[in-house]
Amino acid sequence: MFTPIKAWIGFFILYLGIGTILFFLTKTSGSVYVVSFSVVWAILLLVFIIWSWNVITHQHQWIIEFFGKYTGEPLHPGLKFIFPLFTTLRSNNYMGEQIMELYLDEKENDLMGGGVVDFKDASAPVEAKAFIQIKNSALATYEISNVFKGIEERLDSALRAFLANYTIDEAGSLKTYFKVGIILNGILVEKKEGQPVCYRDVNGEEVSLKPGNDSTIILSDGTEKKPAVLKEIEKWGVTVNTIVITDVILSNEIRTQRRKVLEEDQKAQAAKFTKQAIITASEGALQVAKNKADGEEYAFDQRGRGMRKQLKNVSKAGLSGKEASDHITKTKLYENIGDKAVILETSGTAVGQGAHIGAGAAAISSVVNNQNQTSPSGS
Repeated sequence: MFTPIKAWIGFFILYLGIGTILFFLTKTSGSVYVVSFSVVWAILLLVFIIWSWNVITHQHQWIIEFFGKYTGEPLHPGLKFIFPLFTTLRSNNYMGEQIMELYLDEKENDLMGGGVVDFKDASAPVEAKAFIQIKNSALATYEISNVFKGIEERLDSALRAFLANYTIDEAGSLKTYFKVGIILNGILVEKKEGQPVCYRDVNGEEVSLKPGNDSTIILSDGTEKKPAVLKEIEKWGVTVNTIVITDVILSNEIRTQRRKVLEEDQKAQAAKFTKQAIITASEGALQVAKNKADGEEYAFDQRGRGMRKQLKNVSKAGLSGKEASDHITKTKLYENIGDKAVILETSGTAVGQGAHIGAGAAAISSVVNNQNQTSPSGS
């Protein structure tokens, strides 16, 4: 609890020595002086102890120096009596996980310079955060003058180079797969529809993340690789747990351009669908016409077969070819006209002509039937 111990031991020896000498000097002056001296001397000791009283809160470590020299170990949480003279608090480090803002924008800030991220299709500011944790207070204090600035510069540079491999849309859709080892090793992330995510190095070889460790990748030959940037940061007593890309900030100009591109894509898609609909409709109409033509061709063929059969039958009845053809033509004309009364160019009505045709057809049919009955079987 008393830190540094050697300083406190020396202080108490000196304090008791001086107190003893002064006690004997005041003893010769009477008891009143002795009592007064003892009270004052005790109050001075109490004030000194209260002056050295310090409480280190949970998850913190203090680095103190005595006469400018590190005492050898950090002070952990709890009550500590730190020698108030010649002792300096060098740093008060929080040992829990901390959030570090990464300023990837066009504005300058206290730690980093300005500069947007150059994606493959445009340049835009990016909001990102790094989750870091100090593992060794002494290294974080003495290995680098400003550990947070050093970490920020390393991560800023690595993240800019990594995002330059993607378009803005790709970065937005794949950012959940951007792990520490992937970003700091410069690994390319591929994700196709319906397929798992794929990681590839600069040579195109497929790699994977070490299970339970987002900082280490496993190469195609099975060897493990930790990013050089991460190794450098760990020399400062700090580890990087996670890097998160929260947002890509698009300017009004970029938003307008992207809106125009989206509208053009929508128009192209609509035109494509319309064209496809027209093609489908025309193909349907063509098929209907083809089916109709096939049906008409079939009907015509069947009518031809029927007419040939009728010609054969009437020819057997003794009519010449021309007489049989005229008879069939008049019969068909009668079938088409039916019972409608239409004035023909010859004479009379279609009904009258139809009656004559019907009578002739009946007579021929009778002759044909009689001929078939009198003909010997098999002829």
